[in-house]
Amino acid sequence: AQEKEESRRVQSLLSERGALVQAVRGLRRQREERGLKLESFASKGAQVRAGTVLLLAKAEASEHTLRQLDADFQAANVARLTMAAGRGKLEREATDAEARENRALQALQMAEQAKLQRE
Repeated sequence: AQEKEESRRVQSLLSERGALVQAVRGLRRQREERGLKLESFASKGAQVRAGTVLLLAKAEASEHTLRQLDADFQAANVARLTMAAGRGKLEREATDAEARENRALQALQMAEQAKLQRE
């Protein structure tokens, strides 16, 4: 009877030991899975940070392009205004020259009339 009791206890201890080994293996597996999840999250975090840096670089490049386009537009505006002012000046000079020519023609006509009247 004592041998049977010891045999039962040994079986019970072996069974408990087996259950504990299984539990430890399960806990190790969970820890490894969590470690893999943490690595995955860290990797995804790095990807997100890299994507954010890329987006910021693109935003800065776009802002630079917009500033350049604005500067080009301002330069074109100044050129247009300069051309308009130059065209206005040329038109005034042409008008002044035409007026001088008309006055010279009138003076010539008056001189011819005066010459005819003297004759």
